[in-house]
Amino acid sequence: TAGTFNVMFQISDVNGTYMDTLAAYVDVVNCPTPVAEFAANNTRICPGDCINFTDQSQNMVVGQSSWAWSFPGSDSTVSVQQNPSNICYQIPGVYTVILTATNSTDTDTEVKVNYIRVDSCLPPVADFAIEKDKICQNTCVRLFNRSLRADSIQWKFFGATTMPQGSHESNPVVCYSDTGLFDVELMAFNPYGVPDIELKQDFVSVKAFPTIQAPADETVLIGQSVTLRAFGSGNGFRWSPDDGSIDCPFCARVSVSPLENTKYYVTNINENGCERTDSVNVIVIENYYRGVPDAFSPNGDEENDVLYVYGNGISKLELYIYNRQGKIVFESRSKEIGWDGTFKGELMEAGVYAYFVMLTYESGFQEILKGDVTLVR
Repeated sequence: TAGTFNVMFQISDVNGTYMDTLAAYVDVVNCPTPVAEFAANNTRICPGDCINFTDQSQNMVVGQSSWAWSFPGSDSTVSVQQNPSNICYQIPGVYTVILTATNSTDTDTEVKVNYIRVDSCLPPVADFAIEKDKICQNTCVRLFNRSLRADSIQWKFFGATTMPQGSHESNPVVCYSDTGLFDVELMAFNPYGVPDIELKQDFVSVKAFPTIQAPADETVLIGQSVTLRAFGSGNGFRWSPDDGSIDCPFCARVSVSPLENTKYYVTNINENGCERTDSVNVIVIENYYRGVPDAFSPNGDEENDVLYVYGNGISKLELYIYNRQGKIVFESRSKEIGWDGTFKGELMEAGVYAYFVMLTYESGFQEILKGDVTLVR
């Protein structure tokens, strides 16, 4: 404990005892620990330049203290001087400086990371990039500074709505309300040369949103199709939903075959990716019709040459044709495959034949049709 203290002294032998007190004989003082600190006369230099360092540590006494410096990346990597001078750097980069200060009581270390910056001392080079160079009217885009050795920059955005006179931000967001092609300019500055200018002409392409008009709402019998035609500027049409009911999702004119009431969306997209969307409702009427003709004439005149089962909303079909003896002469399981009046490649005689049809509709309902059909030659 700091303070002033007495010392008591006593000695004894066979002849007696002697005692004395030395007042204020011991003085205990505070011995503070060191606080390491330093400064450089320059922290930004060119290759080959040198720096002087000044010790600013506290509680240090010359003759009773020591200093240990470390200068990684310099020509003199260590020093034990209190104020080292002519510490030189040859290679551009950023460098750390370390000082360890020691007094009679303790040790303290100060580390200044990236304290010294050695520039190349070359002039700046301006360069920049853009998030996307094609945008839509009344939208914005971000630009990115890619300059080399630039301490500061100055943008100019020709034709822009926001910041037309420029910006000092590194990655500004710029908006355009007019359509067209617009220039962008960037200036880069540092102390080692004239400013560098990068001007990119017609750099930003701004397009108007395309027009789009869907047709009026339509109705369709279940199992049948209806044609929809969209109108708009450009040819980038896209229909949805992609549920398999659209025959050409990227055409202006499409044929759709919904099984339930459906809202179809058509989007028009231009080369800049600008898009607008409209919609049309298709109402499905669940009325079924079906039937088999009374007669057909397979004579090659391309009129009524094949006997088909007609109808809408049919999901499955089984058709059987019988001759007068009850023998099956034709069968089909598809609406698209009908009887052409032959059996095993041979022409059948004109006359009356019986048919049997089993139908399954989209709703799950099943129905059987029976009757006669006349084959006419």
